[in-house]
Amino acid sequence: MARAAAAVVAGAGDWTPADVLALQPAAGNAALARALGGGAGAAPLLRQPAPPGTTGSDHLDARAAKDRWQAQGVRGPMKHTRGGFQVAYVPIGADGALNVTLKGGVDFQDGIELVDLFGLKVAVDNQGTQGTRNEVSRINRLPFGRREAAVAGWRWGGAEKRAFLQGFEAAIEGAWNRRYQFHCTRAHWTDLGVDVNVFVEVHEGARAAGEHVQVTSYKVPPGGPAGHVGVVRRTGSAPDDVEMRLNSEDAAPRTDILLKTSIAFPAGGDALDAAGKRSAQQFGGWWAGGGAPICPTCAKEVTELAASPINLHVQGTGTDPHAQAKRRFTNLVADLRAAGMSDAVDRCVFHDDGEGDDVRLVVGDGQAQTVAAHEAGHMFGLDDEYPKSNAPKGTAGDALATGAPVDPGLAAAQGLPGAVRERSDSIMSVGDAVKPQHYATFLAGLKLVTGMEDWAFGPAQGVVPPGVDGPLPRPGDKDPLEERTAIA
Repeated sequence: MARAAAAVVAGAGDWTPADVLALQPAAGNAALARALGGGAGAAPLLRQPAPPGTTGSDHLDARAAKDRWQAQGVRGPMKHTRGGFQVAYVPIGADGALNVTLKGGVDFQDGIELVDLFGLKVAVDNQGTQGTRNEVSRINRLPFGRREAAVAGWRWGGAEKRAFLQGFEAAIEGAWNRRYQFHCTRAHWTDLGVDVNVFVEVHEGARAAGEHVQVTSYKVPPGGPAGHVGVVRRTGSAPDDVEMRLNSEDAAPRTDILLKTSIAFPAGGDALDAAGKRSAQQFGGWWAGGGAPICPTCAKEVTELAASPINLHVQGTGTDPHAQAKRRFTNLVADLRAAGMSDAVDRCVFHDDGEGDDVRLVVGDGQAQTVAAHEAGHMFGLDDEYPKSNAPKGTAGDALATGAPVDPGLAAAQGLPGAVRERSDSIMSVGDAVKPQHYATFLAGLKLVTGMEDWAFGPAQGVVPPGVDGPLPRPGDKDPLEERTAIA
């Protein structure tokens, strides 16, 4: 390098900007300043642009354009008409955020009320589920003096309304906020990242103009027999003509679908007995996978995004508990396969759970779904991912059977793998996990509100300027060129 520098210095009067750019990355700015005759005390050179029309010039022009674009400020808010929510792009320093907002009003309805019918107090069902119909029949068989107390748990109180509003907001934000990031794909802008903030704002009463959803929530006693009524349905042709129906318990994790179960092996035995096999068969049939999502580019299954892993926490006994736990695991996987979980070998994950005769079967992370968070997914433009048909897996033409693709065009349009219908830990199935495909409408919203298609799923990428080995420093970082060793 010293010989190369000397050769250039010998003809310094003939140097071009390209010569300087060629030497600067390898030699360092301070050394190059001395080579140009500035001496040891010369001010350090700053990174210089290449002549117009070169790659370096394109890079600097693009960086300047990015800065100007960011300086233009907030884009939006704007309504996204698939589902019903609002998006705004907010520049934050060198990065940005997509603010997703869901607003609405909550109509609080008593699940069951007493009405005066010819001077008699009669229980009336406001909700219309089989559970509430049965409960109304039971209450109306009670003596008149006991009906008031029986209906009390089906009526809203002020504190309960406030708790529901807070729980509704917290459940949706907790599930959907900042699960994934986006980044810009435009040349020399790839370090521009976007966080996704999800905000929910609801109040008692009818939704106001400009809000997105009307929630109707029916009061049920804790653990009451009403069953869930979670549903989002259109009430008109406008994008905001949407109603979400919930029970008062639907802002808390549900208890009717469990992603965990336990089975006991016979003491010291490697295989389940008849009762244990029945439990395994029920579990394996219920959680049978639908196959992996399909890549929109190559049309092949994306195996790493296949159905939720089944975590088997197995105990063992005897002189080598771990070895027995492994044997029990192998036998249990075979039982699950026989029950219809054809991909059990790939999905089941072994965990040594110490000494004993029990096994815990856990789907994914085992966390229960909150109905309000699932229904919010419909407000964000997503479809259900659980099977809605009893047809065998993969039945041709049955879009509701296990294994059928779910809204394949939505994810593919954003470069994401789509989902298939199956019971899984996905929030749009029967679990609480927000998967990459669930951010498809958020990514579409980012493109819409910014008027720019150059966005992709995933965190920000580095930008490597021409002639520099490594990503462009972020604001405030030291210039790596200043830390190179000077020419000897």
